Amino acid sequence: LWASGLNAISFPPSSLVVTRNHMDIQMNIQPLRHALQHTLLPVVFGDVVFDHTLGGTIVSTEEILAHLCDHLPIQRIYIAGIEKGVWKNSNDPQQLFQVLTPAEFSTFAEEIKGSSAPDVTGGMRSKVEILFSIIQKHPNMEATIFSGEEPDNLFQVLTGKPCGTMLKNA
Repeated sequence: LWASGLNAISFPPSSLVVTRNHMDIQMNIQPLRHALQHTLLPVVFGDVVFDHTLGGTIVSTEEILAHLCDHLPIQRIYIAGIEKGVWKNSNDPQQLFQVLTPAEFSTFAEEIKGSSAPDVTGGMRSKVEILFSIIQKHPNMEATIFSGEEPDNLFQVLTGKPCGTMLKNA
């Protein structure tokens, strides 16, 4: 991100988040607010966090974003991962959804499986479910899932060019 000219700053979840029995996310969002006030781009991601009951647990990027969207004026979510986007059929990854709406997701949810890589946070279906729950609470919000491994994708996404899969209300 820095190489692209963005003033990005990473926020490791273990420094911001504590949970109780993998529920009830408690997050100190003041550092993120401070970063935004200083025109920095906060970058969040899923990782291991402390848990009052379990000792530790894994919180996904989307779970963190769901919490942040209730407390910060977020308009767009960009999820850079391994997959190029949301495949229409995970077992035969040939076609991506360019745009995915809640209605289409309910029709195709069984076809959307986990990641091809190890993913303890539920894979692509869980990712899409959580993102749509955020969009349902914040109807004007959009989320884009794209491959962060392809060199020009970040630029394309940030400049509004089609890339990956955009999740939005119909």
